[in-house]
Amino acid sequence: MNQDIIEMISYDEIKAYVESEKKYSYKNHKKEALESIVLLSESELLPLVDKYTLNKPNYKSVRHFVMNYVSATLIEKEGFTWRIDEYGWVKQNEKFEEVRIVLGTKNSLQIGKSPKNSFFFGYSINLGGAGGASSVSVYDNSFKSFEEAKQAGLNYLKEGYLKTALTFSEDTTNFNRKIVAEFKKAIDFYLPPVGSQLRLF
Repeated sequence: MNQDIIEMISYDEIKAYVESEKKYSYKNHKKEALESIVLLSESELLPLVDKYTLNKPNYKSVRHFVMNYVSATLIEKEGFTWRIDEYGWVKQNEKFEEVRIVLGTKNSLQIGKSPKNSFFFGYSINLGGAGGASSVSVYDNSFKSFEEAKQAGLNYLKEGYLKTALTFSEDTTNFNRKIVAEFKKAIDFYLPPVGSQLRLF
């Protein structure tokens, strides 16, 4: 263990950085991992600096340590293993088991399952000029079942991307009408509009 390098990162510096990060709107499980750092004593915390950082001058920083600690905690919680890449950041070794749900020509929802049987969603959206993407990740909220993750993902896309596309439908540069129509049809298939179900009573 290189004591000279560890002494460059003090316990107080780590605590101060964690406090500054609390200002940001982390999801609950990520916030818990962040806050768990300051629950460790100084003698417990400082030896972990070597475990979660590269032993190189520009890679052993407070930011590297805190971000890597949080990442490794979330990755391990879901049953994955991790490594530190050449740039000094923690990376997940294994991939999720994923199922892709097609939502029209250029759009899809991905549902991922972890070794701990938790489910997460990601998505890839292209509505013309507008769109976005998010990979299935341990950094996002987890769900107890495939169906729960699917419903959450579909609702997220409906309330976000589809609602925006319909609101600004005249903006055909960003929202191609054919693509948006296909996207809406797919969303309505999985999430029928309220009142469209048959009334039995």
